[in-house]
Order: sequence, then C-alpha cells, then structure tokens
Amino acid sequence: MRRAAPLLWTLLLLLLAVPAAGQSGPPVSNTPCRGSHECPNGEYCAVTDMTGTCRPLPRRRTPCKSNSDCGDRAWCDPLHLVCVPDAAKPPSWLGKPCDPDMESFCGSEATCCEVTGDFYCEIDCP
Repeated sequence: MRRAAPLLWTLLLLLLAVPAAGQSGPPVSNTPCRGSHECPNGEYCAVTDMTGTCRPLPRRRTPCKSNSDCGDRAWCDPLHLVCVPDAAKPPSWLGKPCDPDMESFCGSEATCCEVTGDFYCEIDCP
C-alpha cells in the first residue's frame, strides 16, 4: 500500500494537469462580423474575402494610428487602435467611424451605415 500511494498521487496530478494544459487562452467566439464593434470584448474582426470573423486580440498589443504603424504582417484595428496579425488585411475603412454626408469616405466597396446610433464603414448595412 505504501508503494501504491505515490503512484496514485502522481496519477491524480496527471489527470488534473492534462486538461489545464490544453486550455491555451480564452475561447474564440468565431462570430461573423462586419466590423470590430460587432465582436465581443477583447476580439477584433478579421476579414477574408469581404467576410469577417471575430478573433481574440493579441496578448502583446502595439498601439497604432494607421496600418503603416504595424509593419507587413499586421494591420491597425480602427476600433481598438492596436496592431492585429492577419494575413488577409481588411480594407482600411472597415469598422471606421464615418460621416453619412461624405459618400466617398468609406471607399467604393463600403457604405456608411448606422449601427446603434453611430455611423461606421461597413461591407453591407444591416
């Protein structure tokens, strides 16, 4: 019995440690989005082929004012103003606040849409 006790404790610790090791961070919502303002807190809208999916903000956050502040492998999220990694950089207008009286502000592929009382450049208005 004395020899079995350390083995049982080791087995118990392994059973508790394995599930904890598999959790690398908060769960990803994968919510469809048209801009970061539609994502849960702590996530941004990653865009590929004009469709968006909410992804977690990076742990190490570099402040930015424009895409040029982020280098070649990241872009500046216009809502959070931090560099976010993404191979598919969205157009710079996505999620940006806009003025509905300035038609060309959002570019040729976007529209200035009202979202909860504020206006943002969106792919498609709700």
